[in-house]
Amino acid sequence: MSSDVKTRPPTPNYPPQDLQLRGGGNRRNWLAAGAALVVIVVLLVVLLSKGSSAKTVSGSHFGTTLPVAYEASSSSERAFLVWLNQAIAPTYGVKIEPVGKPGTVPWSATTSDIATNLHKLQFVFVDYGAGPRTLSSVAAVIAYNMQFIAAGTPTKDRIYAPPAPRSFAGQLVVGDAYRSDPQVKKLIKVFFDPRVQPYLRTTDNPQLKEQLSPVASSE
Repeated sequence: MSSDVKTRPPTPNYPPQDLQLRGGGNRRNWLAAGAALVVIVVLLVVLLSKGSSAKTVSGSHFGTTLPVAYEASSSSERAFLVWLNQAIAPTYGVKIEPVGKPGTVPWSATTSDIATNLHKLQFVFVDYGAGPRTLSSVAAVIAYNMQFIAAGTPTKDRIYAPPAPRSFAGQLVVGDAYRSDPQVKKLIKVFFDPRVQPYLRTTDNPQLKEQLSPVASSE
């Protein structure tokens, strides 16, 4: 498996909190699109226009604190970010701020937990795997690529269909516009520091042991 950092085109003027969830109660899960197993040590990174610091570093879009989003229901991913911030990030002069959708219990959230919805989007519950057959009734469907492939959905109808990774894995993602940003380069070094893989192989932290797996640098 390659450990290359993935990039995506930036979204101009995207409001960072255009859809928020408030604290949910013990209700049924409404979204089951998360990964069942994380087998890579890097996570989705959300880099806001100015980072979490009001003061940016010279030559950068960001301050010394960089917000990193983790899969909301994964305590393991959050624990990993906390460890990176404490053990690795100081070496590179940055701080990592774990970011998770706040006060909401992901596995019990429903549409009634949406607190703000700037674009007035409407959400419809569908059974897992039934997404492709609902395309004629809704504007867009979020589901796994394999479901649309199995249903014969034309490629032209797919809004976003990233290539499948070599194994089921989370990935470090930054916007193309920020790939060369000096603070982002430091963040990448934090994730790929040589201390990370040995730590994941030997840690006794119950939130990380056998939950996040070390990966090879190349395949």
